[in-house]
Amino acid sequence: MTNSLPRNSAGNRVNPDLAGLWLAYCAWAVLLGWVLSALGFLNEWGYLTGFALSLALMAVCWGGEGIRMRFRGLLRIPRRRFRRLFPFLYLTVLVFALLGGILHPPSNYDALSYRLPRMLHWLAEERWHWIHTIYHAVNTRGSASEWIQLPFLLLGKSDRLLFIPNIISFALLPSLVFGILTRLGVSRRVAWNWMWIFPSGYCYALQAGSIGNDLVGASLFLAAILFALKARASRHWGDLTLAAFGMALATGVKPSNIPLVLPWLIAIQPALPMLWRHPVWSVPMVFASAMISFLPNAVLNHKHCGDWTGMAAEPVMMKGDAPLLTVTWNIPYLILQNVIPPVFPFNAAYNRKMQDLIPDDFRVTLTKHFEAEAADLHASELMMEENGPLGLGIVSLMIAGAVGGFVCIRKNRREMACPAHHQRLPWFIFSGTLVALLPMLVTSGLTGSGRYLAPHYLLLVLPFFLAPGMSAFFRRKFWRIAVAFCFAALIVTMVLSPARPLWPAHTTLRALDSEMTSLPALRRVSDVYETYRLRPDVFAPIRDFLPAGADTVGFLSGNAPVASLWKPFGKRKVMHILPTDSLDSIRERKIEYVVAGIRTMKDGGFPEMEKWCHTYDAEVVASADFAIFARYGAERWYLLRIPPIQD
Repeated sequence: MTNSLPRNSAGNRVNPDLAGLWLAYCAWAVLLGWVLSALGFLNEWGYLTGFALSLALMAVCWGGEGIRMRFRGLLRIPRRRFRRLFPFLYLTVLVFALLGGILHPPSNYDALSYRLPRMLHWLAEERWHWIHTIYHAVNTRGSASEWIQLPFLLLGKSDRLLFIPNIISFALLPSLVFGILTRLGVSRRVAWNWMWIFPSGYCYALQAGSIGNDLVGASLFLAAILFALKARASRHWGDLTLAAFGMALATGVKPSNIPLVLPWLIAIQPALPMLWRHPVWSVPMVFASAMISFLPNAVLNHKHCGDWTGMAAEPVMMKGDAPLLTVTWNIPYLILQNVIPPVFPFNAAYNRKMQDLIPDDFRVTLTKHFEAEAADLHASELMMEENGPLGLGIVSLMIAGAVGGFVCIRKNRREMACPAHHQRLPWFIFSGTLVALLPMLVTSGLTGSGRYLAPHYLLLVLPFFLAPGMSAFFRRKFWRIAVAFCFAALIVTMVLSPARPLWPAHTTLRALDSEMTSLPALRRVSDVYETYRLRPDVFAPIRDFLPAGADTVGFLSGNAPVASLWKPFGKRKVMHILPTDSLDSIRERKIEYVVAGIRTMKDGGFPEMEKWCHTYDAEVVASADFAIFARYGAERWYLLRIPPIQD
């Protein structure tokens, strides 16, 4: 046993790749966030101090006998690579996603309703704290993605830079896919083809310019698998550390990724003895991995609501009290999501047909365990980031490649299967991923559950890549045409996306007078695009009535994109009011102005508006009509004033 830094066979130099640097940044951001929060120093000066100390530590390591990082050529990418069809198609998608993130403010509903507000709450108090709210997703969900984004929020003083972690994650996908597949015995030709094709899955491409966290969690998990496979072969401490950081971060971003520890353990198992051979290094590494995982949130959840998952505090369909029903319904629902066309103009007729086919008594049972759209096997007219699975294009190409490869094998037996010494590990990892999928199948009743499997998909479809003869099938002209068609459908979907349209949607719809049209389809299109266009600053109409000195605003709602009420960031604080709060407690928090909506008050368990105003001595200052959800249309929101005691 030695206390010196473990080395590989080539010496003490490690050439970092982009995936390793990204994992190092994410681990640094999450760990620094928790440390600054514990010190009550979560602000710009805290991050500047942490950044300076980190640079000093890197300088010491750079000049000593520790790990020497050589960055020369790290960003050197052969431009001729993108002259070939598949890399060019992927680059086109990447550019479109980047344009969408630059041109449009973030409109991801979950991010605007709890992920961005929780960051603003933490910054206002300069520490993590259990937020006083009825919408406990603000408190209970994994916080790693927020810690990763927080430096960008402080740097940009707005939410416009928060998509950068997503675009980086998407840019890393080709190298992650190629590295994993080749290390699992997939031929280099097959891996090269799929490294460009696989990122065209809708759960990845549609979130590349967004601030949703499914893509970030997926890329971190794939990086964890890649470095686990590297550590398995190299027995190098750096690979083991990055693999542990990637897996821990993936669970910290989304606790639904925790079961994926099983296939990760299968991949990294031969390298684990390094932990007890080098305890001086393994103890801080394990501690850091625990701090950047979901563990801190699990401890805090148990402390505040008695349940480490936090589900006890949330009305979420993740109970698992009818496992046989949820499994048998989730499997066809997931398949359906992955075979629905990305643009589906016949969704209304399909949805009506499904409602007719499901017996009423059975639907009543389903609604007890599933959200409404999941219970009805609902299909949307357009694939969006909120409901994007792997997608019909990828599924079709995998089936076509496997079948075409089998035909090629029958015609020409020179294309044989993978070497025997590579065959066991991929099947073990595939089996582990299937087992890791079971908890979600047993418990989930969520709509659009296909996007939650973004980290699983590559390992779940691994047998298709191992199909013999696929490499020969890739030489066919039909394959290139099919891949081009798949990318074309994705690009059309990205251009039409209401969240980040890359066509003049607002101008065109106004020219068509869509708001006054008698055509239901055109009116629906107008409502959806207008809702997404206004969502990033949806509360602006009511916020404009606030006086200049109203630095603290109350909010009578739970699930709403409340982030826009905080604007300008750093100048105002939004505090939730619970149905059980007394008038004295509201005044103690110096809340004078309150924003409330009739529907959201009802959903949150509040009394009717008139009764609440009478009980809390509130008066209506102003009102405005605007839509948060397209399906509900415009709703009326009120600005109320509770006079201070001295009034």
